[in-house]
Amino acid sequence: MNKYFPAKRQYPPHHTRLDRMAAARIESPMSPESAPKQERSTETRRRLLDAAVDELLEGGFTRFSTHGVARRAGISRGAQQHHFSHKNDLVTAAVQHLAERSMRELEEATRKAGRISTRRVLDALFTQYTGPLFATMLELSLATRTDDDLRDAVRNEETAVNRMINDWAHSKLAGHANPPDEFDELFAMAMSTVRGIAILQLFGHSHASVQRQWQFARDRLVSMLCA
Repeated sequence: MNKYFPAKRQYPPHHTRLDRMAAARIESPMSPESAPKQERSTETRRRLLDAAVDELLEGGFTRFSTHGVARRAGISRGAQQHHFSHKNDLVTAAVQHLAERSMRELEEATRKAGRISTRRVLDALFTQYTGPLFATMLELSLATRTDDDLRDAVRNEETAVNRMINDWAHSKLAGHANPPDEFDELFAMAMSTVRGIAILQLFGHSHASVQRQWQFARDRLVSMLCA
């Protein structure tokens, strides 16, 4: 086996890129001399990605600039270009970073509760889809429709993000006792309902109106998924 390409490890479906990166670091120990340099590089990258996410969330894609990200992160332009030489690379990496952060929040929201209810899983999903990740993905999908390269990269990230969230939700909901025979079809409908009502809030509908619609739809979904 090629020593530079170890055998692929198997991960549960809802594990994120961050989990895989952490595992790779454990499997490839660094020498004592290279560790501090690698740690500084990792920290610089993290600061850049945190700044890039904030830049996207506050100013949107049209105002996003690598110079602004470097300034916000307190990092030189040279260091920024070393990690991300092109704006598109930084944008897609920022989306990945935001997705990983969102998945950690999903896990944290449910980890302490042990076996969680269907209602709580659906509410956690709705919170995610009305949050910054989905809003950013929606904006990027529209803003990059005339940029073939970035559009394809954003579309790939959107597919990956939705797959991670779907896998997480499916693993939580399917584990409940006596799921209905048509569970997969009902699950797909539930995910579409979550996204559809979430878009209303992102489009500026009143919070009270959206919450009423969500609570009505959620209660029906719970009764169907737990029938």
